[in-house]
This record gives sequence, C-alpha cells and structure tokens, in this order.
Amino acid sequence: MYHVSHSAVKNGVSFPTILLAEDDGELRDCLLQDLRHEGYFVLLAQGGPEAIGVARLHSRPIQLMLTAESVDGRALAATLKQYRPKMQVLFVSRFPAKRTQDSLTADTVLAKVRELLRPPRDHTLETPQNRKLPARAASAGA
Repeated sequence: MYHVSHSAVKNGVSFPTILLAEDDGELRDCLLQDLRHEGYFVLLAQGGPEAIGVARLHSRPIQLMLTAESVDGRALAATLKQYRPKMQVLFVSRFPAKRTQDSLTADTVLAKVRELLRPPRDHTLETPQNRKLPARAASAGA
C-alpha cells in the first residue's frame, strides 16, 4: 500500500498532486518533507512497481512524478504515461551529466517543481533555504 502525505483539498483549495517514486530512502524523505512544507499533495511510492499501482489506483489527476533518472526511471515514466498522459516527469539523478556544482539544494528542486506546476500557496512565506540534497541533481524530462 502506498502512503498519502496529506489531504489534496484544504479549505476548499485543490493542491497539485505529486507522485514521488524513489527507492533512495534518504532522498525520498528529504523531498517528501520539502514538498509537504510547500503544500503539495504527495503520493509516495518506494520504486517502480509500487508507483504503477499508485497511478492505477489513485482516482484524482497526478500532475507531476519525481523519480530517479535511470533506465528504470525512464521506463517507469513511459509506462505511467499510458495511464497518466498529462502527467509531467521530473527526473532526479545522483550523478549529474555536467558537474557544475557539488550538489543540488532543496530550493533548486522546489524551484523546478514550481516551474512545472502552479504554486499551491504564497511562496513569500518561509521555505527550506539552501539545504543540500543527498548528492543528487534534478533535470526535467517527459
């Protein structure tokens, strides 16, 4: 069974739904905490097979999936596009193709999520600042 982080509707306002499919527990926990802090509705899956089950069972739209940038992650994205053709995908990779910085901050990932989705709340409020993610980087993909 998958984990739902909090309600998708709060005070009559609907929040974008993100499927977080990540088998790296440290990265998954970090991203989950930051996405919840931002107000996103998060479906949590600990890898590909569980993510497919979540996508099939969840009755509401899923706007974005965050997953590993790997052969498995790309195959998962292709499979889920069959069930969720409008779902966007943000790949998170431990090893960036171009090493221009030591690691990616949580703010960078959240900025990319905000770019792909309409922000669920006023982002002038306090957010996690310059917190490092565990040696991974993000890149957008389809």
